[in-house]
Amino acid sequence: MCAGFNLDDTTVATVRNQAIYLYDLTNKKNTAKVSGDFSMVNIALSPDRKVLASAGYDEGVKIRDTTSLQEIATLAGPKSKGINCLAFGPGGKVLATAGSEGVINLWEVASRQNLAVLNGGKDESIQCLSLSPDGRLLATGSKKQVLLWDISASKNIARFEAKFDPAKDVLFNINSLSFSPDSKTLAVGAGGQTALLVLLDVPGAE
Repeated sequence: MCAGFNLDDTTVATVRNQAIYLYDLTNKKNTAKVSGDFSMVNIALSPDRKVLASAGYDEGVKIRDTTSLQEIATLAGPKSKGINCLAFGPGGKVLATAGSEGVINLWEVASRQNLAVLNGGKDESIQCLSLSPDGRLLATGSKKQVLLWDISASKNIARFEAKFDPAKDVLFNINSLSFSPDSKTLAVGAGGQTALLVLLDVPGAE
C-alpha cells in the first residue's frame, strides 16, 4: 500500500485492494474511491487538495479530480511510463515524475505541458524524489546516488554518492528524500541491513 498527504495533513490518499481511496482526516471519513488495476500505482496529492496524480508501470501519468477521483487529464511525454515516484512542488503548480529508466519529467499541472526532461543516468532507476519548498530545486535518488537539480535551468548541480557500510560491506539503497522547510538541508533515507539517515547541506543555500 502507498499513501500521500496534502500539505496541512488533513487529507490522505491511499492505494490498496486494487483501488484508490481519499480520506478526510478531520472527520475520519472516506470521501472518494475509484477501483481498477492499481496494484502497481504510485500517487501524489497536490498541496491544495484539488488534484491527485497517479502513475504506474504502463498507465502513464493521470491527473484526477479529488472530488470523484475520476481522470481529468493524461500527461504524455518522454518516458512517462514505468513511474516509480512522483511529487508536487509548492503550490501544486509543478509535478515531477521519475521511473525505472533514469528519466525525470517536470510537468506544469495547469497546462498539462512537459516543462523539462532530465537524464538521471541510463542505468539509474529513480526510487524517490523531492521538490524544495522554495521551488528552486529537485532532488532525485537511486540505489547509488542522489542528484540535485536546478529546476529553472534544468541542470544537475550536485551529486552525492551512496557509501558502503564499512562494517558490513553493504551498499545502502536510497529510498526517501525530504527537504527542510527552509530548503537548506536535504534528508536522505537509505536502507541496507540497517537503516541510515543522512543530512546534507544544500549547495548555494543562504
